[in-house]
Amino acid sequence: AINPSITLDISNQFEEALSNVTITVTDKQGTQIGNAATMGDGDVLRLSGLPLGATIVITGEKEEHESDSYEVTIQDEEHYASLVLNQQIDLIDAQLLLLDAESNDPVPGAQIIATYRTISREAASNSSGFATLSQVPESTDISVQITSDAYETISTGLSFTRGETTTIALSPKS
Repeated sequence: AINPSITLDISNQFEEALSNVTITVTDKQGTQIGNAATMGDGDVLRLSGLPLGATIVITGEKEEHESDSYEVTIQDEEHYASLVLNQQIDLIDAQLLLLDAESNDPVPGAQIIATYRTISREAASNSSGFATLSQVPESTDISVQITSDAYETISTGLSFTRGETTTIALSPKS
């Protein structure tokens, strides 16, 4: 029997390191080995008395994240396990209304780019000044840039709520 050390790589889908993850280890039959532990990215899981060639399953769980498991066959003292716990994010279709800051008229044809971590969405306002950004995170600060030939560019952080339209006033270029 050997006492392997397993270095954990624990992140979310945006490649951000996670901590406070509950780690459990089981054998192939699902029997838990040792106690569950709270660990984070870069931590080392130390196990003892495992038979050479044993296959174990390391599972990570965290609130508001999907769990993930990694299978390791014990062949020596040093191992590595990578877990990606996807953060649960509610995606919505965000509604925007672009208006001229002076006349309150709709602004058609403006380009909108919204960025959140690795997610990027683009839209253009229609003839009524409306635009829809598809599948953006709800109630989360998103970086939004709005450009139009006749108006000053806007770069701002916005948060969107399902079923609500966010109105933005654009200042005409002088």
